[in-house]
Parts: sequence; structure tokens; C-alpha cells
Amino acid sequence: MKVVPTRVDSITLAVRDFSASVAFYEDVFGFEKQSQNEILARFVLDNLKLDLIQAEVLESETGVAAFPAMPGPITIAIAMPAAGDVDACQARAEAA
Repeated sequence: MKVVPTRVDSITLAVRDFSASVAFYEDVFGFEKQSQNEILARFVLDNLKLDLIQAEVLESETGVAAFPAMPGPITIAIAMPAAGDVDACQARAEAA
């Protein structure tokens, strides 16, 4: 039984130089920015969201003192149709 949809909806990259990284994805790759605040920038690429987040924020959220090298951690997200689907997926993963 397939619990997790076979697609990736969002990828988050931790970056040390937030402004330079945002400019890189805009200027070099020509990605269109959907939104930005002081810690996160989102680009929408067809059916995928690419988020850049300040590494220090992600370190704080994960409790990791410091990531060893950049590029830092990459998170991949899959949007579930309903909250109950998330719970079922998590239960299956924890049982594995």
C-alpha cells in the first residue's frame, strides 16, 4: 500500500550568505521569486517549490550547533492531501 505520494513538492536549502544565494538563483538561473522575508526566500519551478533558508535559522530549529559544511542540510517535503495521511505515514515510518 502506497502511503506517501510519489512526488516531491518542496526542497529547502540552508545557505550562509542569504542575500548572495537569493541573487544567484534569480540572476544566474533566472528563477522567479514568489516570496521573501528576512530568513526565507521561495522560488516556484513548475511543480516544485525551492526554498532558501538562512543556515543559522535551520540550525536553531533542528538543535544542531553548526552544520559542518555548506551546502548545508537539504530538506525534501511531500505535501499530503489530509492531516490523517501525515499521521498514517509517520506511524508507518516509526514502525519501520
